[in-house]
Amino acid sequence: MLYKLIEPCWEFIHKAQFGFRKKFDTRVAVLNFLNIYNQIKTNNENKNDKTYIIMIDIAKCFDSISFKIIRKTIKKFILNKIIQKFLVKYYQGEGLGIFQGDPLSPIIFALISHFLLLKIIPLTNHCQMFADDLILIIKGNMNQINEKLNAIYQVIVQFGLKPNEDKTEITQDLSKLNIWEFI
Repeated sequence: MLYKLIEPCWEFIHKAQFGFRKKFDTRVAVLNFLNIYNQIKTNNENKNDKTYIIMIDIAKCFDSISFKIIRKTIKKFILNKIIQKFLVKYYQGEGLGIFQGDPLSPIIFALISHFLLLKIIPLTNHCQMFADDLILIIKGNMNQINEKLNAIYQVIVQFGLKPNEDKTEITQDLSKLNIWEFI
């Protein structure tokens, strides 16, 4: 019943988030991403710039989001005041994590990812998110790429999340990239 009442929130999910969403085919999203990569790479105005694909896994994202960020998200997106009050109370205190197994958890995380994407997208040429995995296209020299990647990491950390640096991949070569395993 509660899920039915907040179901309209799905319309607020950022269009760059492909995880958790009904009627969004991951295969189509990945193929679209690859097409956009080829377009960006082809339209290289500065010949010294390189086009990179960066894949970032966010470690234990459901477990690390602060209740404060969860409450802020609920207040922003859940319009029904009774449900809003219930969920804010559900996530009261200074705890961490979206409750696993709760049918509301995917939509709460997807709504939080909306704010995350709003801060990350301006740092990239293109960005897509598949649940807790980010796939980015960034153009520039290696110093610029590192600066942007550090800025993206800082945004992720501001949300109480941790990029899994061991699983982060940076490449220019599509043949070395296995997006299907990553997402």
